Amino acid sequence: MPFANQYVKFIESEFTAVKNRLKTRNFYKIVSYEYVDGTKKTYSGPKTTLIFLIGITPDKKLKCIKISEVRPDKFFAWFKKVIKPSITCEQIKDFYLRQKFEKIIVEDTKVGNGIFSKLKTDAVYNQNPETFRTYTLDGIKQIKTIYLKENFLKNELLQMKCYDPMDLNKDGVVTEEEKRIYHQKYGTEKEDKFRL
Repeated sequence: MPFANQYVKFIESEFTAVKNRLKTRNFYKIVSYEYVDGTKKTYSGPKTTLIFLIGITPDKKLKCIKISEVRPDKFFAWFKKVIKPSITCEQIKDFYLRQKFEKIIVEDTKVGNGIFSKLKTDAVYNQNPETFRTYTLDGIKQIKTIYLKENFLKNELLQMKCYDPMDLNKDGVVTEEEKRIYHQKYGTEKEDKFRL
């Protein structure tokens, strides 16, 4: 059973990717693909092909988990294991801003052997239909980068307590007084840096 539609609520944004610039340890949506026998397919709706790119081999094969074949709770239970354990709220925010999602995940080679070894021992790998797939770079005709919702990643998946920098008392509510104090404090510091 395809689970693509169940992932929609976790996705913040998607945008067209350049297939020769794909980054490992990122999420993608394969929109259209040409198989080696010449068959071309376009995927949408419940048949959407969502992948987590583990690695790219020297002969340009993409090693992936086809997450649209995995229940979201099952996939995210595995995915949580490959996120850097020391990641902070500020780092996540920075990586999102710079579109460096792969920096949230544990380091690995371009081929992705380290993450693949973590996958092989998990139930996500051993299910029917198989979730581990390889796609040829040449076969990809259209692909999009997908970003998970930042708040889902921080608050729900990692259960982090992340606060707005202006939330000075860390209660989850930014008051006008807190904004004034924050701007006064940090606005003054910025001015001081530029004084001769």
